[in-house]
Amino acid sequence: GGRLSDEQRKLREWYGRLLHAVRQPAFERGEFYGLNHSNKEYPAFGRLDGETVSGHWLYAFLRHDAASGQSYLVVANFHPEQTLRGVTVRIPDHARKFLGRTAATAWTLTDKLAAGDWSGFAGAETLESRGLALPDLPPCSALLLEISGGR
Repeated sequence: GGRLSDEQRKLREWYGRLLHAVRQPAFERGEFYGLNHSNKEYPAFGRLDGETVSGHWLYAFLRHDAASGQSYLVVANFHPEQTLRGVTVRIPDHARKFLGRTAATAWTLTDKLAAGDWSGFAGAETLESRGLALPDLPPCSALLLEISGGR
């Protein structure tokens, strides 16, 4: 990789982080929980002007491995040109039970794909009502957020 451009080197590093992440228990043997259905009526879930339902360009799901207790929230923007801003994802009570995180303690989320390590924090009482606020999602991008806390 010594002759790679800066852009190529960054892409190679990103793929390295992705490959490391998908080898984690939550992805190798964990369970899936889709979040789009719970958010389709929520305008802050990536709804663009003129759309009547949310989630057309946005896809969100949870992965959880009960044996290790490891959990992730994955959010992807599939729009080829539009950055999605002000996105929030509601995490319903049933999804928190799926993760084994029903306690009224806050979650800490750390992006495992970003070079800058975005991290967020959400109080358990707001996850279903107001949702988890996310950073801007550029076109054709994803967040892979490891969840800690909330047990």
